[in-house]
Amino acid sequence: MEVTRAALSQHLKALQRHLNLRLLTRTTRDMSLTEEGQRLLDVLQPALTSIERAVRELGEANAEPSIRINTSRVAARLLLEPRMDEFLARHPKLRLELIMNDGFSNIGADGLDAGIRLGESLDEHMIAATVTPMLEMAIVGPPAYFARRDSRPRAGPAHRSVRAPAPDAGSLVRVLRPWCRPFPGFFLYVPSRAQMPAKIRAL
Repeated sequence: MEVTRAALSQHLKALQRHLNLRLLTRTTRDMSLTEEGQRLLDVLQPALTSIERAVRELGEANAEPSIRINTSRVAARLLLEPRMDEFLARHPKLRLELIMNDGFSNIGADGLDAGIRLGESLDEHMIAATVTPMLEMAIVGPPAYFARRDSRPRAGPAHRSVRAPAPDAGSLVRVLRPWCRPFPGFFLYVPSRAQMPAKIRAL
């Protein structure tokens, strides 16, 4: 950040004197936050992230604006790619940058604008908007497979076979429907509702 080590050290010492607390523990080989230092950082982190975002957006004001979206590969393929041409036609000055990540990302800390995730993987305090209705998995197979399974010897009274109807050849039969309960679909989530940039409202 173009701050000299000496200047940073002086600022840190002044802050510790002002708070009358030790924020860092130093050894000859390492430096780490004290418990108080970690607590202070945890409280300040959202504000620091907001400052960083505001500065970045000011810098982008004169440049080509971009939206950085964290998304899973499935969500990108099903939700974003089919609509990307239409979105970019409506907003020709915007540029979309997709960061493919199947794990959950802290978009604020990672400097991203938005993310798309299944509802069950979102923190309950996240600012999120529904993108799809409830989803449901399905277990299916060809009728011939279930017909073969049905003709095997049964393993006692607890065994329940699945009888396949006689649909057209090539169609699939759905089984185990009671075990495939609906679950929350995909959500678009953002770091904050406050001072939401126009590009995110457009998204």
